[in-house]
Amino acid sequence: MRPNIESYLQQQLELNELHLGELSLRWAGFLWLKVDRLDFTSTNHGIAYHDGSASVRIPLSALFNGDIAPDKILLKHGALDIELDDSETILPEQLTLVDVHVSWHIAATPAHPDWRGELPDVNLTLHAKSRMINAKSPVFKLSAQWDEDGFPGQLNLHCNNIDWLPASIRQLINGSPQADLTLRRKDHQRWEVKSSIASQNPVSLRLTPIGDIYQFDTLSTKLQIQMRGNTKETDAFKLKQINVDELIWALGESKITAQGEWSDGTLLVNAASNLLPMPLIWSWLQPLGDPGWQQWLKQMQHGIARQAQADLSLRWPDPLQVWPNIEAFKSMSYKIKTDIEGADIALGISNGFLSNTRATVEIDSDAINAKIIDSMLPKDLGHSSGSLYIPLDTLLLNITGSANTDVANLLHWFGPAEVNDWQWNKARANSQFELMWDLTKTSPKEARITLYPDGLWNIDVLKFPLQLSKGVVKWDINKGISLKNMHLSGAHMQGMFSFDAAASSRTEAWKITSVQAHGRSKLAPLAAHFQLPLAHAGGSINSSLRFQDGQWFGNLDMTDASWEHLLGSNKKKGEPLALQYLGLLDMKSKLPTIHINKLTSSGNHIKLHDGSGSINSAGLQLQLNGLHTPSFSGNLDVDVPFDDGMAWNIDVKASYLNRNALPNTLDHSETLIDKNWLLRANIDRFDWDDARMSGVHLRLASDKDSIGVMEAALVHTSQLDIMDVDARFTLPGEGKVELRKFSASFEKQILTISATLSPEAEGGMRWKGFAELHGDFGHLMNKGGLSSRFLEGDGNLIFSGQGLILKEQPWWKGLDGRLRMRVDQGRILEGGTLTTLLSAINLSQLPALLFGQRKDLSGPGIMYERLQMEAIMQSQNIHIRNVAMRSSAFDLVGQGNMNVENNTIDLFLIAKPLQNLDALLAKIPLVRDILGGRSHSLMRKVYHLSGPFTDAKVKAVRPRDAGLSDSGIIERLFNIPNNWFGPSEKEPPVKVSQ
Repeated sequence: MRPNIESYLQQQLELNELHLGELSLRWAGFLWLKVDRLDFTSTNHGIAYHDGSASVRIPLSALFNGDIAPDKILLKHGALDIELDDSETILPEQLTLVDVHVSWHIAATPAHPDWRGELPDVNLTLHAKSRMINAKSPVFKLSAQWDEDGFPGQLNLHCNNIDWLPASIRQLINGSPQADLTLRRKDHQRWEVKSSIASQNPVSLRLTPIGDIYQFDTLSTKLQIQMRGNTKETDAFKLKQINVDELIWALGESKITAQGEWSDGTLLVNAASNLLPMPLIWSWLQPLGDPGWQQWLKQMQHGIARQAQADLSLRWPDPLQVWPNIEAFKSMSYKIKTDIEGADIALGISNGFLSNTRATVEIDSDAINAKIIDSMLPKDLGHSSGSLYIPLDTLLLNITGSANTDVANLLHWFGPAEVNDWQWNKARANSQFELMWDLTKTSPKEARITLYPDGLWNIDVLKFPLQLSKGVVKWDINKGISLKNMHLSGAHMQGMFSFDAAASSRTEAWKITSVQAHGRSKLAPLAAHFQLPLAHAGGSINSSLRFQDGQWFGNLDMTDASWEHLLGSNKKKGEPLALQYLGLLDMKSKLPTIHINKLTSSGNHIKLHDGSGSINSAGLQLQLNGLHTPSFSGNLDVDVPFDDGMAWNIDVKASYLNRNALPNTLDHSETLIDKNWLLRANIDRFDWDDARMSGVHLRLASDKDSIGVMEAALVHTSQLDIMDVDARFTLPGEGKVELRKFSASFEKQILTISATLSPEAEGGMRWKGFAELHGDFGHLMNKGGLSSRFLEGDGNLIFSGQGLILKEQPWWKGLDGRLRMRVDQGRILEGGTLTTLLSAINLSQLPALLFGQRKDLSGPGIMYERLQMEAIMQSQNIHIRNVAMRSSAFDLVGQGNMNVENNTIDLFLIAKPLQNLDALLAKIPLVRDILGGRSHSLMRKVYHLSGPFTDAKVKAVRPRDAGLSDSGIIERLFNIPNNWFGPSEKEPPVKVSQ
């Protein structure tokens, strides 16, 4: 029977092929045909079954009619392949599958790509008459019933996961959630559909090329689907309307509920949510722009949205046939309104944010619009309120707002480089700002800021402290800056100024277009702070500055000022005096610089004919040529660096300078501070009180290690002229002067001094050191009015000690030290015939006498070989401890006192004449011992010199009257010449007879 059955079933069931394995028949009210190893394929290849077993029931009535078509088929195990397309497939009235491996394929349509899938261990029951189907597998459970018109009447589907779905569907979902679907037909043209998708871990839909941006862990819908009839029999129904009764989306604590409607190819949805994370909302907006827009959205990771409301309209031609593409989403019309808090809004890609933002936001298909209630500006600029607007066609961030701002942080954010070195010291301003920012850029495309100072701005401009207040500052980063009616107050000025500067590009320096400034300064504090060389400063100075057409115009009006000793000028209040200057601004150099091309004066106190200079952030330079006052005439160059570590430089080239050009002391000298400076001066004539110097060169510096120089060709005083003055000194600080060397020549003398001078608390200068005077001794004594008795002599005077220099005080006041003097080959206008005779019989000089070479006999007075003195000087008192003289006639020693205040002298002298006769008698032992003894000359005499220096009286006295009664004292005094001078080298040696 097998071939007949196979042929008959193949024909009746319209099978392409049929292979029956083992056959068995049984009767149980019906004819049952059991087949093992069954294989068959339908004619259209829609169904194929392999390697399974089947039980086929054939009704008895059908057998009587010669029809063996089965009414019930049970397939067990094996593999069932199903191809679904538009062709019809004949199915039995009842089909049962038991643990069958089902492979299915749905050919691609415009609504979807090619779908394939596999379901293992499927158990299915199909009742054709009742149009019911029940299916179960490890991954899903299905029950459904069809109506007579072929449309489903009801359907229940539960899926444990979606791994069995086609790959083209699975790749749209990142995750494997559970899913439920319920369908109920309510009437002929309406269906109710409920669906839900749930997952323990977030699931995302990949609906765009951007990636997993639509996330959820719960998604459920409740729909009412309505179809419309059609007159065409082949198209009995067509989608008319879908009512979205409920759509619920949830992700963690966030939840959206929505309702909507689809009709005529358009989906309208209204949604609401009480809580949504802002990063989630930003992610949903990513498909609306290019990669730059998407990168901007990804930066924002904070904030929440509350009470969100959304309406959207999406063109969707047929929801049952095709899913909307990305272009449909981009053209979607929508409107979202929500309140946000704690949100960050990225300012381009600058790493700057509007942080902790609280605002009301509206988003539609044209723009993002936000009313900012409060937001923290970047760079600690403070809190702000305002608005934010982003048109979606340009994606340019527009921000307007107002804030109380930290000015320094604002300028350091994207301010000009010209103000980077200014110190703003927490200055604040009430600001209004407008920013336009390309979201892909690090800095704004446009920025306009208006600042109103909040209180005082205590700032330092180039290290100069200023106080600014009031006024208004308008700043456009593309056009420049404008300051109007800004009040200026500093330590030395009160005023007002306005300022405008423009910039052709952000990379170029600003170009000043106009300046108007007026100020008033009190002269006294100004002079004290800058240590101006004047005294008794008073009144005020009015200043004005104007910049126009590239030219600076300035004026310092000093009519209301008064002073004394400013370069020798004394000015009273009300007397006219002003300085005017013109200048140019150089913005091309490394440092923007104002060049002062012409600086002149008007008035009678100071005449300046040709001044110039420059000023920039590094310092001030002035060249004052043709400067004339009653006490100064010449040129003055000043270089003042603004860096405290660098020295001021002052160069003076003067034809005339008077000491009274400078005051004796500066005002407020107790508050002066040390400044680094270097002074170089060449002065043709320098008058100092009653002294006049010519050919003066000065070099002074404040550096403790520097050596100062003072040179003068001539110093003329009423008493004498001093020439070739050369001084080298250092200034170690605290007012001290270390005079390392001072040399000068005057009246046939050369003076050398080395000393240290220190200021005394009570006034004056305390000096310690020594002074040496070398020259014609006789001329010095005669010129000094000390004595006219001395002639010639090569003298050396050295004083070592200390003293106090006070103005209007005698030079000797406060002196305390040691005085030494030595004179060689000099003359004294005294002596007479006896002195000449004693000189003549000097045996050591006998050859010179015979040949007429004895100057000591031919000149005036007596000639001495050496005169030497040691003394202690204390103020006006000079205590002469020892004085000694050696001549060809006698030796002279003495002690005494001098008083320079009274010009008196009190001196005892011991003369030892006949030393030549002593030398002769010393050859005769008996005579020597009898007449002179071993220690005494044959003759000695004590004199007392007293009275005024210029007319001292000399009289002979007894040794006892001079306090010299002790012969030992006399011996010691007479030993002084030998100790000081040594024995006469020309004295013949003593020869003793054997």
